[in-house]
Amino acid sequence: MAGNIYAETRIWSVAVLAIGLTACIQPPAGDVPQELSGAGHEHSHAFEKTVGVVRTVKPGASISFSHTAVSPVAISQNGMVKIAVNENYSRGVVRLNATASEGLAIFGPMINSQFDMIGEQPHEVRIDYRADAAGEFYINLFATTDIPDMPSETRTYAVSVQVGEVFESSKQGLVNHTLEDGTSAVLMEAEEIVR
Repeated sequence: MAGNIYAETRIWSVAVLAIGLTACIQPPAGDVPQELSGAGHEHSHAFEKTVGVVRTVKPGASISFSHTAVSPVAISQNGMVKIAVNENYSRGVVRLNATASEGLAIFGPMINSQFDMIGEQPHEVRIDYRADAAGEFYINLFATTDIPDMPSETRTYAVSVQVGEVFESSKQGLVNHTLEDGTSAVLMEAEEIVR
């Protein structure tokens, strides 16, 4: 009887192991279920990476951004940023809301705006800014989709602007030096220990 229990336990162990291993096997590339392939669904995500049949999707609205800005701007002078907003939707609206980091004032009619999401042309947003002190500041843009019968999704974007003297290296007490060949470099002291 002890031999039967051992044999029965062994058979069950092998069966459970076989079931577990088959659960780890991925289907061939042609056998991707429709819910994984995205077929028949409105595309709602901008950043996807496909590796074999494993798909990862960055959550959020299918919106991408690019910008042009003249930086640095003199203290207390107005600067301007143009942001191109690209969306991948065929219906609904996108609402844009801009905010600024502390010490930076933003203004203009497009700080809070909305666009119909039709066509393939990017929506251009102009945001004017000014700061009364030197520094690096950020203009934050929040884009929210409003599509009938779908939950709203959001995408954020930040633009760095510099006001006053370029101070990147001086933040840490480092100074730019011009080398013999005319290039600019930050020289830092270092100690090398050879063992």
